[in-house]
Amino acid sequence: MAGHTRTVATGQTRRSPSGKTRRVREHRPAGEAEQARRRKEYHGARSLAVDRIARAGDPLAQLSAAVGYVRSAAAKYTGDAEVTAAVQALLEAGDRIYQHGNRKGAR
Repeated sequence: MAGHTRTVATGQTRRSPSGKTRRVREHRPAGEAEQARRRKEYHGARSLAVDRIARAGDPLAQLSAAVGYVRSAAAKYTGDAEVTAAVQALLEAGDRIYQHGNRKGAR
C-alpha cells in the first residue's frame, strides 16, 4: 500500500464496525521500517530527477536537475565523500571541455 513504510499487508481482511472491508497490516521490525522509509524516499526523489532530466532538452538544464537530486540527498543524509567525488568529476569534465571543446560563436 502506498505511503505505508512502517507496516506491511498480511493478505488478510476484516470488517470494521461500520461494515467496511479493511486490510489487516502488521508492523515491520525497527530496522526494516527504516529501510522501507529510505527506499521510498530514494525511489520518489530518483523518479522526480529522472523525469526532470528527461523533460529538459538543454544539457545544462539536465545537469541542474541532477545537481538538485544530489542536493536533496545530501540535505537528508551524510555523504561528503560522494559529493566531493561528484565535484571532482565536474571539474574534470570542465577541464576536458576547455581543452578539447569547439568554441561557440562570438557573443
